[in-house]
Amino acid sequence: MHITHPTAPGLVDPAFKAKAGRYVAQTGLATMSLLILLLLGDALSNAAIVTAIAASAFLIFIGPNARLAQPKRVIGGHLLGCCIGLVFALLLHLVPDSISQSFLATNSLAALAVGIGILAMGATDTEHPPAAGTILGLVLGDRELEIALLLLLSIGLLHATRTLLRRWLVDLL
Repeated sequence: MHITHPTAPGLVDPAFKAKAGRYVAQTGLATMSLLILLLLGDALSNAAIVTAIAASAFLIFIGPNARLAQPKRVIGGHLLGCCIGLVFALLLHLVPDSISQSFLATNSLAALAVGIGILAMGATDTEHPPAAGTILGLVLGDRELEIALLLLLSIGLLHATRTLLRRWLVDLL
C-alpha cells in the first residue's frame, strides 16, 4: 500500500523546502521592517502607499539581488513616483472643484500620472513596479507632501536594512 504525502504534488516549492530557515528569517525581517514603518505614523494609512512599501519590502527581502530590488530601482523608482505623484496631486488641487471632484476627471488624471510614471521609470532605467502605487497613492490621497516624505523615509530605512544585512540575505526566488 502506497501512502501519499498530505500536500498536493508541486504545492510546496522545492526551493522553499531547501531554504525554509532563510525564508522564515528574511520574511521575518520584512515583517518587522513593515511593522516599524507602520508604527511611525498615521501618514501610512493611505492604502496605495502602504501597498507600495509592502511590495518593495517583498522584493528587497525575497530577492535582494534581483534587478527590481536594486537600490537604483527601489529608490529611483519611488523618488520618480513621488515627484510625478506630487505634480499631479498639485494639478488636481489647482483645477476648479467641479473638475477635481469629478470621479472621471480624478481617475483619468491618476491613470495618466501612473502611465507617465511607468514611461519615466522605463526611460531612466529605474523600473520598480511598487512605485506605481506610490504615484496612485499621492494623486488620490490626502496630505501628499507628508506621505511622500514618510514614504521616502520608509524606502530609505528598507534600503538601509538591506545594506546592513546584505551578506546574510540570499535570493529566495
